[in-house]
Amino acid sequence: MGRYRATVESDIVYVEADLGRIKVGPLNTIIEIIGGPSWTIRYDDQERARMDLDTSDEGLTIDVRDTIEAMTFGGKFLMTLRSQPEIIPGGNRDTVSPRLGLFMGRLIENLEYGVR
Repeated sequence: MGRYRATVESDIVYVEADLGRIKVGPLNTIIEIIGGPSWTIRYDDQERARMDLDTSDEGLTIDVRDTIEAMTFGGKFLMTLRSQPEIIPGGNRDTVSPRLGLFMGRLIENLEYGVR
């Protein structure tokens, strides 16, 4: 099993997979949750004090959509993503679906630590 890429089409985020692409959710919802279309790398005082941590990228601004489209995923993550509901039970508009929440966790991890 290889790596599978995220794509954005008609402002909807998908992850390509062998059995067809997986719909994650609306790009505008993701951008709203992140706090805007870009992410600025910041370190706190404790992180800056660590000698083993390269903080030279502090202040770098990253485009969220570009980051999403650079992300790739392994088969295990895709199986977990596909198993999560795409919609929210009960239709609560103030809550993200489990599938979108799982994807957002990986996205935030990539924004904070670099795309994997």
